[in-house]
Amino acid sequence: MKTESRHTQSEKVHPGRNSQKLLSELMDLLKKQLYLAKNGEMGKVVLLSDRVEKLLDELSHLATPVDQTTVQCIQRLYNALCLVLATKKKQLAERLDRIRKGRISHCAYKDVLPKKTGPADIETVAPTSLF
Repeated sequence: MKTESRHTQSEKVHPGRNSQKLLSELMDLLKKQLYLAKNGEMGKVVLLSDRVEKLLDELSHLATPVDQTTVQCIQRLYNALCLVLATKKKQLAERLDRIRKGRISHCAYKDVLPKKTGPADIETVAPTSLF
C-alpha cells in the first residue's frame, strides 16, 4: 500500500505552483465572484465557487506561511461577497413574496373581475367608420 502525503499529491497535480500564485488566483476569483454577484449573475458565481474550493484545498496542503495582509485582503473580499449574496437573497425573497401575494389576490378576485374584452367585442361596440 502506497502512502503519500497530501502535499506531494498536490505538487503532482500542479507542479511548480507556489502559494503566492495560488493566493493571487484566489483573490482574482473572489473579485470576479464579487463583480458577478453585484450584476446578478449567480450561476457564474456558483461555477467560480467550485474553482475557489479547489484552490483552497490546494492551499491547505501547502506548508508555506501566508502574509497577514494577504489574509486580511482575502477576508475583506470574502465578507464583501457574503454581504452582496445576502442582499441579493433578500431582494429575491421580496420579489417572490410579491409574486405570491399577487397570485393570491388574482385567485381571490378572478371570478369577481370582469372578463377582458377582445378585439371582436370592441368592434361591435365602437363604430367602424365615422361617416
